[in-house]
Amino acid sequence: MMRSIPVAVIMLLGCPVVAGCGSGANALGAAANVAIGAAVGGVRRAQGGCYTWCDPDHFCNPATGLCERLDCGGRCKADERCDLSGMVPVCVPKEAAPRVIYENAEPPKGPVRLDPPPPVPPPEELP
Repeated sequence: MMRSIPVAVIMLLGCPVVAGCGSGANALGAAANVAIGAAVGGVRRAQGGCYTWCDPDHFCNPATGLCERLDCGGRCKADERCDLSGMVPVCVPKEAAPRVIYENAEPPKGPVRLDPPPPVPPPEELP
């Protein structure tokens, strides 16, 4: 309840400004609306949430205050996972998870080093 009081106060104080935005003072009204939006975002962030609300395909990352996309839009059930290997993400049963099996070898360790490509000859030496 206490968390919604600052937001309600800001909204009530901003109502006359928002209503006056359509009259002759468009620049002043627009600036006031931006200030109100920034204040509301700041209050939401100070309370540990995101700067704005997140739609159903996203979740609020409290560490950054930003909305981040859910894999498969959050549509997978508890016994499913999102398969991102194809062009379109789909929900698949958790049992169908691909497994990598190493036969008679250890998995690679450390970074893989790639040699640089050979130098390109000058244009006069090209055929």
